[in-house]
Amino acid sequence: MSLYNIRPERTPYSDRQVLRFGHWSLRDEDFTYSDGTMAHYRYIVHYATIMGYFYYAADGDGWQFSWASIGRGSVSDQNGMNRIMRGYGWRFLRAGYPRYEWVGFD
Repeated sequence: MSLYNIRPERTPYSDRQVLRFGHWSLRDEDFTYSDGTMAHYRYIVHYATIMGYFYYAADGDGWQFSWASIGRGSVSDQNGMNRIMRGYGWRFLRAGYPRYEWVGFD
């Protein structure tokens, strides 16, 4: 299965779902904030590192993406995250040092 399928628009969200894609996996979790607002989180894990997550708040504008870690900054980290994040406005770059940069929605 392709890493692109980690995206919530490709594989439907299901609370407590865990799917594996080689050394990558996704984990879905519901979260309720103190004000009672519920949100869905899809964590993106590479080996044992949470690299980022998609989130959907009931009062929000659909699925959003936030990065969490650069991992080891490897080519595998870069290629995987860039495939997963495509269309969400972020790129994982390694030139000089590993980092995420906002590039706008593509």
